[in-house]
Amino acid sequence: MKNEFCPFCGKDRDCEMSRRARTIRVRGTEISVELRELTCNVCKETFDDPMARDPLEVAYDAYRDQEGLLCPFEIKAFREKLKLSQKGFADLLGMSPATISRYETGALQEPSHDTAIRACMNPEFLQNQYERRKHRLDEAQRDRLEDSFVSQLRVSTSVDGTSSKVVEPSISNYEVALNGG
Repeated sequence: MKNEFCPFCGKDRDCEMSRRARTIRVRGTEISVELRELTCNVCKETFDDPMARDPLEVAYDAYRDQEGLLCPFEIKAFREKLKLSQKGFADLLGMSPATISRYETGALQEPSHDTAIRACMNPEFLQNQYERRKHRLDEAQRDRLEDSFVSQLRVSTSVDGTSSKVVEPSISNYEVALNGG
């Protein structure tokens, strides 16, 4: 039993909590979610629990999990690990800052954008992307990115005397951040 404001009675009432399955269509896929609802013990009307998560947010999380998409926290954690602002990260990816902001706050990303973000988690791809797009970053963003990642690259000389870039195994730092460590 929970004391909650009943929108039908217009007063605080004792309410019984229950759960109900609901199907929400996300990008053409039916996602089943469980919602909490309350039933007023006085008027017997049922309404959504105001303390429960938004059903669409729950459905988006289930869809991301089903489709193997990054969750908002993972996108933000990776960007922060790179020490980039949303604008800097967007410039690096060729997206808009508003797009990155939406993805970090729960909007469902396009699969192609998810792929681009994941590709940057590969240190070799990130280095290549940085080299191709660093002119789009301001000096402070370049410095922060270099401090967080590019400086972890070292140049080694092969047996024939030519130089090649070798990525140190520092990507595990990103994986730890993405996995909550």
